Amino acid sequence: MRKINKRDLIQLSGMVGIIGSLIFVGLEMRQSQRIAIAAQVQARSDAGMAFLMAPLEGNFQAAILKQENPELKNMTDTQDRKLLEQIIAWRITSLNNAWQQHVFGFLPEATFEQVSRRSLMMFERCEERAFFDRWATVDFIAYLKRRSVAECDHPGG
Repeated sequence: MRKINKRDLIQLSGMVGIIGSLIFVGLEMRQSQRIAIAAQVQARSDAGMAFLMAPLEGNFQAAILKQENPELKNMTDTQDRKLLEQIIAWRITSLNNAWQQHVFGFLPEATFEQVSRRSLMMFERCEERAFFDRWATVDFIAYLKRRSVAECDHPGG
């Protein structure tokens, strides 16, 4: 059996150290990239929600939400209906952001389950389903379709 000299052992341990460092740096870069992507998704969602909320500032939003059954089919006033449509779009944008954060691994399963239930409740209201086509990502809609039991006449539903 051949004896390994000190110099070879030192070089081998140095190479192992360098390889280990490179693996660690690679993992750190991957984590940083995922965080940057999630931050970008969050920023886009925040900007979209701010845009959607701007017309809702004031007492109109509170008045609509205080109604006993604030659903589109119950809205007779055009202005109230438009405000409720804006609120629905804002909610879908928020829920879609939670979905994307969950996909990136930044939202725990237990927290996402609550979001998922809320999303499914909205998605199963056939009249609101059309809003998902405009405000949600394709993968989020596909996820909701797999879990939904509601049959809607809506072309996308």
